[in-house]
Amino acid sequence: MIVYHASCTAVPQPDLLHSKQNAGFGRGFYTTQILEQAFNWSHKFKRRGKDAVVSSYVFDEEGLQELKVLSFDSYTE
Repeated sequence: MIVYHASCTAVPQPDLLHSKQNAGFGRGFYTTQILEQAFNWSHKFKRRGKDAVVSSYVFDEEGLQELKVLSFDSYTE
């Protein structure tokens, strides 16, 4: 599956070392399967005067068994 991550800089590979402790659902690397959602999220960086970049990754779903994952069935504001 392809997943997307919005940031103020390109993130070549998922990086937990720079994740924030106080993120919405705790420390982690946040992604979405919905490109539009990633673009919408990237606008928060533009509002702060920063660049907005959406990085994409190929994710092997078998890896879900090795990770602690919080998943939502749909996109909500």
